[in-house]
Order: sequence, then structure tokens, then C-alpha cells
Amino acid sequence: MLRAVVGDAGHPDPERVARALVVLRDGAMVGGSLDAPRAIRATLREAAESLLRS
Repeated sequence: MLRAVVGDAGHPDPERVARALVVLRDGAMVGGSLDAPRAIRATLREAAESLLRS
């Protein structure tokens, strides 16, 4: 499903981006329990935006 959303948004490599977004999400889940949730949220957003621009 995420791959389809990324593809529909016009990204040229939706499979790679979808996989990376899932890894980011998983890391954010762990990071949120170890660090300040606001810091993790900001980092996740920055990383996801960067990835989507790639």
C-alpha cells in the first residue's frame, strides 16, 4: 500500500522509498521509547521529506 501511495505521488522509485519509509517508521517507534518523542518526530519528518525528494 505504501508503495502505491509513493508511486501515485510520482516518485520514480516507489519500492525503494516505501522500504526506506518503513525502516524509518520502525526506527522512530524504538527511538520514541528511548528519546524525547518531539525530537524523534522532527528527525523522522526531516528524513522522510529528504527521502521523498531523492
